[in-house]
Amino acid sequence: MSSARSVDLALRLWKAFRTRDWDRIEALVDPNAEIETTLAPGRVVTGAEAVELWRTAIESGQWSPRPVVFDELSDDVAIVTGALSALPAVAGKHDVVAFRFRDGRLVDLRYHATAADARDAAA
Repeated sequence: MSSARSVDLALRLWKAFRTRDWDRIEALVDPNAEIETTLAPGRVVTGAEAVELWRTAIESGQWSPRPVVFDELSDDVAIVTGALSALPAVAGKHDVVAFRFRDGRLVDLRYHATAADARDAAA
């Protein structure tokens, strides 16, 4: 069980993205996590690789995540809905991403078609 609730951890992670606090991001992302990111289409990357992809995209101005809603499913799983993808936003459509934490670190991140799909996958 995580030492902090999932939504709190997700919020900390997004605040670190917004302030470009790479030390904080690295502390919150397990280097061996399994991360699905639009920056590496069609494959799952490690947490360490994801941090580097995110750093490059944010520092170059190619990506700026804008979450809309944080929804806690459990102490370990939060769903974040918003314009999270590095791909161009589609009007009226938001990304739905499930964040799974263990021991205070992100260990899994997956995109889902709907919040219901994310909830089902997290069950």
